[in-house]
Amino acid sequence: MSNLDQNVFKYQLQREDYIQYYLYYTSTEPHVVKRRKRSRLLFMGVLTAIAVFFTVRNYNTNNKLDWTYICLYGGMLVAMYMFRLWMEKSRYRKLYEKHVDTNFSDEIGKDNSVQFTDENLVLKDGEHVTTISYQNITQIIEVKDHFYLSVEDGTSIILSKNVENYNDFSNNINLIKDQFDITFHQDLLRKW
Repeated sequence: MSNLDQNVFKYQLQREDYIQYYLYYTSTEPHVVKRRKRSRLLFMGVLTAIAVFFTVRNYNTNNKLDWTYICLYGGMLVAMYMFRLWMEKSRYRKLYEKHVDTNFSDEIGKDNSVQFTDENLVLKDGEHVTTISYQNITQIIEVKDHFYLSVEDGTSIILSKNVENYNDFSNNINLIKDQFDITFHQDLLRKW
């Protein structure tokens, strides 16, 4: 591993960095995706049942099928589905904003640093120093502005790409990924 640049890479995590991590997690974690899908299907089922009820009621009253109502209900279903997606994102965003404000307020804006040694990742945030063996990193996810590292114990590490010498930083990530056979996912275009 002598090809590693052992410089200290400094960065700061802002409130939005934490929120984006949680929104990414919510949009990719299988059990959360399943719960969100089930909720959307239930919502659409209820709206469809209401539309069918009023269409049948209108048909029984007029003895003819009125396509105006069917198109209106169809348009409303699409609009409500889109509104539901917007509301869901808004709800999760507010939840995570509150969570970050409660649990990470003292971490926001702090100077952090990461150093890649031959066998360990050394993280510093203020006075705390954490050393993580590369063997314990199970997954690296690259998104537009961050790298998310998953550790065996279930914790995650957010590394900002906003560092000096980004090319050296990125090369170090690629070296440890290849050397220690760490699963790597690249989601540069992912949005909520």
